This record gives sequence, structure tokens and C-alpha cells, in this order.
Amino acid sequence: MVEDENPPAYEPLSLNHDANADDIEPEAQQQGGRKPSAVNGQSRTVTSSLRAVNRLLLAHGGFRAYFRGFFCLVAQGLATSVLMGLFSAVLGGFFTPVATLLASLALVQLSTAWVHIVISLPSRRHFWSRLPPFKRAFDATWKPVALYWLAAEVTRWLPLGLAFALRLRIPSFDNNGNMELDGLDAAWFVKGAAILVFTIFASVFLVIPARVILVRVQASLLPVEEDTVIPFDRSFEGKVEPAIVGGKGYVSVADAWGTFSRAAWRRLLVLYVKVFLASMAGLLITAALIAPQIVVIAKKTERVN
Repeated sequence: MVEDENPPAYEPLSLNHDANADDIEPEAQQQGGRKPSAVNGQSRTVTSSLRAVNRLLLAHGGFRAYFRGFFCLVAQGLATSVLMGLFSAVLGGFFTPVATLLASLALVQLSTAWVHIVISLPSRRHFWSRLPPFKRAFDATWKPVALYWLAAEVTRWLPLGLAFALRLRIPSFDNNGNMELDGLDAAWFVKGAAILVFTIFASVFLVIPARVILVRVQASLLPVEEDTVIPFDRSFEGKVEPAIVGGKGYVSVADAWGTFSRAAWRRLLVLYVKVFLASMAGLLITAALIAPQIVVIAKKTERVN
């Protein structure tokens, strides 16, 4: 989402290399920045394949790199649950989606810090010491956070809205616990398939772009003294003016999406598909290993009267 497709031929020197040397883990110091490989004279992005991403993670921190930002993510999840409970209790259960938005806005520091931890070199610093100032993080990310929330809510309620509009009758259970299958005709399956297609379409063209915008805006807040594990254009093609010269110091929503190329969009979609297929393969393998054990246990289990 943030990798520069056309990085400079030279590797820029960190402005505070000596000051940050003690914070960076030894493995990252030895490895340094991993430059993208060249294919037919053109640079190939590191995030173009899962294997390349895996090699990059192992090169910067070894096995522990798989858990980068884990504690920050856990803290964000716990804090989100607590705040959602408080906001829902005050506003009422009907306004749970609003409580979700308020919790996300209140925790913009944690979500931004997580992005910074993931894209920057491994550091010995604790995640709470890398939290950006709340006002700066809020000013920069409240719009993309709200946009992402809106896209997620539209996608979440879209299937129910379409089912109501198409008068799709959802199968229910009778008093005996049997599912009523009378309305499951050909038209029912056609309507169900249409709802599924529209839901996937909304996820791809609403949720993913909103997520891209949010991550790119959060990444633009990365301190200048922190180096990244991938090539990263901090200026976003010259759209971002540093705060030191009077600019905002972060990318706007429009520029965050406008500087995201079609090639990057295609690469991201392909990566999502690969992750989905890998996840499904993992689930199938797990099911294949567990199912025989369940069958054996079920056969040896005797009913107790």
C-alpha cells in the first residue's frame, strides 16, 4: 500500500543515523534497507509476491518479524472493546456502529503507531513510546478513519438491504428444530448469488480503497528519522510539504488515493487473492488432519443412558 514503485537509484542516508543506531535492532543494522530486485531493467516491488514479503520479514528480524506490532495491535483491540462498551452503554445498542466510529477516532494514535511499526526497521523501543501526538494524528486521520468506517458499514449492511429489496426469504427453523426449505427454489439461489456478488464488489471497491487511503495517510506521519523496510516516497510525488517549511506534513485523502497507481492497485488485489487462497489451503489442511480424529473419537464414544 505504501511501497514506492520507482525508488531512486541511490539509498538515502538517514538524517539521524547515529542517534537512531542504538534503537535499531542488530539484525536490521546488518541487513540495512532491502532494495527491490530488477527484472528486465525495471525495478520489481518487494511486495509483489508472498515469498518476497516473507524473505523481507526474515531479513529484518528473523522469525520475530512475523509478530511485529503484535502487542500494539492487542492493546488497540482491548482498548477498542472497552471504549465500544462504554459508548454503546451511553448511546444505546442501536447506535453500536456510531460507538465503533468514536472508538476508532479515540484510538488513532495506536492504529497509526501500528502502521509505523510494520513499515519501519525493527526497533527496541516499546510501542507506547512511538505513539504520535494525538492532535496531529487526529487532524491527519479523522477523515480517512471516518471514510473507512463508512465503507465497512455500507458493506456490512448491504446484504441485508439487498435481501429486503429482493424479498429474499431467509430459511428459518420450526418448533421441532427443522429448517424450512420450501422457499429454496432456483430464483432464491439466483438472488443469493447476486447478493454475494454485490457484497464482494463493495468489499473490493469500497473497503479496500478506503483502507489504502487510511494506511497511506498514517504512513505519511512516519517521523523522518525512522527508516523503512521498503522504498517509501515520503513526499507522495511532491504532494506533501514538510511541516518545517509551513506544510501540513502529511498527505491528504485525495492525494493519498491519487498517488496510488493502477499497477499498485492490481498488485494489491492479486496479493489479497493470494492471501485468501493460502488461508483457505491452510483451513483445508487443518480440516483434513482433524476430521479423521473426530471420526475415530465419535466411533469409540458410547452413549451414556
